[in-house]
Amino acid sequence: MEQRKYGKQPWSVGIFGMGCLRVPQTKEETGSTVIDRGPATELVRHAIDRGINYLDTAALYQDGDNEAWLGEALQDGYRERVKLVTKLPLWLLQEEADIERTFEEECKRLQTDYIDVYLLHSMNKEYWQLAKKFHALDHLVALREQGRIGAIGFSFHDGFDLFKEMVDAFDWDMCQIQLNIIDTYKQATVEGLRYAASKGLAVVIMEPLQGGRLANVPDYVQRIYDQWPEKRSPVEWAMRYLYSMPEVTCILSGVSTIEQLEDNLRIFEKAKANVMTEEEMQIVDRVREAFAGHMAVGCTACGYCQPCPMTVDIPAVFARWNGAAVFGEWEKMRDRFGKLEKAGHGPSACIACGKCESHCPQHLPIIEKLQQAKKALGN
Repeated sequence: MEQRKYGKQPWSVGIFGMGCLRVPQTKEETGSTVIDRGPATELVRHAIDRGINYLDTAALYQDGDNEAWLGEALQDGYRERVKLVTKLPLWLLQEEADIERTFEEECKRLQTDYIDVYLLHSMNKEYWQLAKKFHALDHLVALREQGRIGAIGFSFHDGFDLFKEMVDAFDWDMCQIQLNIIDTYKQATVEGLRYAASKGLAVVIMEPLQGGRLANVPDYVQRIYDQWPEKRSPVEWAMRYLYSMPEVTCILSGVSTIEQLEDNLRIFEKAKANVMTEEEMQIVDRVREAFAGHMAVGCTACGYCQPCPMTVDIPAVFARWNGAAVFGEWEKMRDRFGKLEKAGHGPSACIACGKCESHCPQHLPIIEKLQQAKKALGN
């Protein structure tokens, strides 16, 4: 597997990294979900034995059980063979002292005294302000100086402007962004990827399959892929699109089975920068346009419409509508829409004040679209 230099660090990582969120799980009698220790450990050790050297977890995953399981799985010499990544959930903190307390708790669960890459988790406007309020970066720098952290970074879920602001605000080692065929121009965007890489950051990609949606594509997308003479799965197209970008350091794939792992390893055996031809890029562009053509509303989830005075979660409403229209997930999205409505964050709470529309960069008729979404998804 191709190894790519990790930003300014003196080491490299495989282009395919393992996201540990989706390892095998089971339900306890209480109904809570926990890691299925045996199969999960077999999976991650098999991955390391096959050359994967970058593992991503977080305190948030399975309420800490993911870290606890991974700490067990990395015994018997496996810890020394990987770069271990975990994250700080700023929204759970009450005071500055909680930063180092949380870090120590994570180390205890992971059975290690050193984290190779430590991230501020799921950064957006609100959490970036929390990071400043708690002087989080000062604490992370202190931990790095103590030899407890290798690289400092952040994972990101907001728009390009904030992403650029954050990249410029600190001498980061890395960032982790959501990027895939559909989200090329959303969140941090390809432009953000290139900007961060130009500043010397390692850039790790999450959600390369948009939560699995790009693995099982609608028929109207599969027909486009089928026109290419070399037959590739939708997963291979999605990964190839990303690993062809030289600015990408590592792509996280959240595998759940040995079969998925082996398929990813097969795909990444061919990974090289700049392998996508102009004709292949045209196929990807057509796929992106096909998805866009089926969207119910052209919301990019930038969040400029938030907060709503009535707490309507506009991006979430539109995400559910688009999930149904683009991927045919009507039953699932109706259920999720119903939960939004029940919590008071759906279109029923809208009073048509117009504040959202005045802030929308896409100039969407949000008030009208919210009611259309309610009609489409309401029971």
